[in-house]
Amino acid sequence: MIQNLRERLSGVVAIALIILIAIPLAFFGIESIFMTQRVVNLGEVNGEEISQLDFDRAVAMRNNRIMTSLGENYSPEMLDSDFVREAALNDVVVAKLYLSQTKQQDMSVSDVQLSRSLVSTPAFQLNDEFSESMFRNYLVSMGYSYAEFMDDFREDLTLQQLTTGVLSSGFSTDMQVEGIVAVSQEERSYEYIQLPVESVLDQVNVTEEQIQAFYDQNSEMFEQPEMISVNYVRLTRDQFLDQIDVNEDEVMERFEILQSQQPDQFEVAHILVEDNDQSAEKLDQIQSRLDAGEAFETVAEELSEDIGSANNGGYLGYTDGNTFPTAFEEAIAELEVEQVSSPVQTDAGFHIIKLLSIEETPLDFDTEYAAIELQVKQEAAEALYVDALENFREASFSTSDLEELLQVMNEKSVELEIESSEPFEQDFGTGIAANAQVRAVSFGPIVREENLNSEVVELTENNAVVVHLNDYFPAGIAPLEQVREEIASNLRIEQANDLLADRAEALAAELDSDGSFEEVAQREQLEWQAASDQTRQTASPEGQQIFAQEITGLPSVGTIELPQGGFLVYKLSSVEAGSLDDFSPAEQRMLRQQLGGQAVSAEFNAYTATLRANADIDLKVDYSN
Repeated sequence: MIQNLRERLSGVVAIALIILIAIPLAFFGIESIFMTQRVVNLGEVNGEEISQLDFDRAVAMRNNRIMTSLGENYSPEMLDSDFVREAALNDVVVAKLYLSQTKQQDMSVSDVQLSRSLVSTPAFQLNDEFSESMFRNYLVSMGYSYAEFMDDFREDLTLQQLTTGVLSSGFSTDMQVEGIVAVSQEERSYEYIQLPVESVLDQVNVTEEQIQAFYDQNSEMFEQPEMISVNYVRLTRDQFLDQIDVNEDEVMERFEILQSQQPDQFEVAHILVEDNDQSAEKLDQIQSRLDAGEAFETVAEELSEDIGSANNGGYLGYTDGNTFPTAFEEAIAELEVEQVSSPVQTDAGFHIIKLLSIEETPLDFDTEYAAIELQVKQEAAEALYVDALENFREASFSTSDLEELLQVMNEKSVELEIESSEPFEQDFGTGIAANAQVRAVSFGPIVREENLNSEVVELTENNAVVVHLNDYFPAGIAPLEQVREEIASNLRIEQANDLLADRAEALAAELDSDGSFEEVAQREQLEWQAASDQTRQTASPEGQQIFAQEITGLPSVGTIELPQGGFLVYKLSSVEAGSLDDFSPAEQRMLRQQLGGQAVSAEFNAYTATLRANADIDLKVDYSN
């Protein structure tokens, strides 16, 4: 459907252009009535047909979302995939489910509401007015006839009525709010001793037989997708900065240009009169006193309704033209120093403005020197980079490996180096492989199969790389050599914790018999910490572990085996549930709104799932594989 378009709709109606509904011939000619598309039936949902056109538009919208969200990490390989097609088909199915519900409930949108929504759509406006050409261009780009668009537009508005009705029904009860506050704002007081795993690691000896046995018995833990690691050569603009010399005269020239571009600072004061029935009378009174020669500051102190500035003679400070509302700034620009404006209206009321002074924005040469010098260097380096990038492209194709590439670039007086990536998957990577295009070329036939240099991949405007295959890891169980250190590390921690467990239990038993944490910590040369009235939000990582413990009575002494290795021996001395009374009325309202939003999201998902479970869905395509 056209949900993406509707998400940008404005609620303010500038014009009710009913004629758009009545006479489309004025815009599109008689051919718009008979304009048709090739329609292929891809299935039905409760009798509502899914056409090829419905599906193609949903795919286009999905692709647009991908490109927008990923930005520079986007690559064409991500589009037109089975994943995108499956998601787009699901979008259409859900829309048809909602549409069938609107028809069952006899929901509709009037022609007046339809046309008002159309002309207020920002996508179809130019200079705040409806633009026929922008509307026509949209229809052409999306493959719509006028009649098809208006049908879909009406359906979309009707669907909004349905979804708004469901989404506005969510709420949270006082019991739910109080329960969440009781847990989330709970306060605990505790103390603990930490037994670090490092203290016994030197007593642990992991053998090769143990590593092999663990690998053999837990092979499913090491399943991995197809992966690649690459070597790469990077070319950046900043590599050329050291070749650029900048003298002080160049910096001074740029500084003078920068200084001349700084906006003037306008020092102003004002007298504010709020917009009401007495405004005209009060403005006349102010003007009369000013015309009689009374000081602006005195009149402001007595008559200005801006409490914040009145006591200071109406003084507002400085603006560079972007501080106050547009009408206010425009009035300032027309004044000369010491001149007073006629009343200027803004949302706050009527302003009588006095321009006190005009000053240049001062810049300090020493302060700006480094930034200007860098800018000059970057501009000069940009030219060198552009030339080098062209050589980089040629060399990537004319050489078979990165060593040859370095040699060619070195002959061009560009010194580069070879770096290596960690193994990465086709759909995910870190470092250089976080870039989708790098992953795409790395798994492509030139690099993966032919073992040649890739084409140049531009990561950013001034950052490019060429990659070459380093190692290939087929999908399956990772080889032992690849995971050996991970297994050994885990086994060392496991064995070290076994050594620490008895010691932790012994200390806990001693402390449970009224032993002193501080004394035990000093004797055992361990770290001791105490925390009072901590919440889940303020607790340390160790405190978070204590918050995760179930309360069986107070005081409570116990041990916790830490995920990263080691133990905590803790004593929980007090627990106090959070109270809604600790929140201000405004905070309570916000909390209820947040919880209501979470509830309505869950309810809407359940509503959609119910519609789907009870629907008659017959699809003739399957993109799930």
